[in-house]
Amino acid sequence: MVNIMIADDNIEFAHLLANMLTKEEDFRVVNISNNGFEAIISYTELKPDVLLLDLAMPGYDGLEVLRVLSEKKENDTNIIVMSGDMKYRAAITYASKIKYIFQKPFDNKVIIEKIREFKKSPYTDEDVNKEIYNLLQDLNFNMYSKGTLLLIDAIKTAHKTPSYAFKTEELMKSVAKSNNTNKFISIRSTIDKSINAMYEKQSNLDLICKVFPEFYGYKPTVKSLITNTINYLNNKFQEK
Repeated sequence: MVNIMIADDNIEFAHLLANMLTKEEDFRVVNISNNGFEAIISYTELKPDVLLLDLAMPGYDGLEVLRVLSEKKENDTNIIVMSGDMKYRAAITYASKIKYIFQKPFDNKVIIEKIREFKKSPYTDEDVNKEIYNLLQDLNFNMYSKGTLLLIDAIKTAHKTPSYAFKTEELMKSVAKSNNTNKFISIRSTIDKSINAMYEKQSNLDLICKVFPEFYGYKPTVKSLITNTINYLNNKFQEK
């Protein structure tokens, strides 16, 4: 999850922004502050992954917030400035924690994409691909079957875009597109056949339950296998 804090004196705008962001399954809005003093206290206590900061606020404005937070020892560059006032943007002198600056109004899709960058894995695609391949091989999937190859594609895609893990249809459409087809329903069916083939052997079931105890007693669905594999990968990388 990406923990997000919003600092903006426009209460209506701040709540509309929060509602828009929390529709993303991997986003969590942990605080809304309506002035700079509150923002500094909340940021220090909550340590959010990203702060969306308006510059024109009463009392302590966004410029003062930037000054105080930039003087702290933490090296996180995790502030996205959002301001429609050129006077404030031109006055920025403390920028060590600013990642991006957006002019209001901004494109919601773009800001969602930029926020998601804060939780990108520090590991390379090759590291991720190797872990996925090794896991499925250890679980005795047929590594040459079309279903397993599509499953690998789906896991890789969901790992890059975490919200896909919760939106199976969109994930299947993305995998279908990367395989030059629009038959996303058949993609899911083919992956499910590969899971069935693995699941039919009791020895394989014992293997998968060692890695994913939650699958004890029932066959994993495409969605549950992908979601649990993403969690497995995240935990695996955190251990390293």
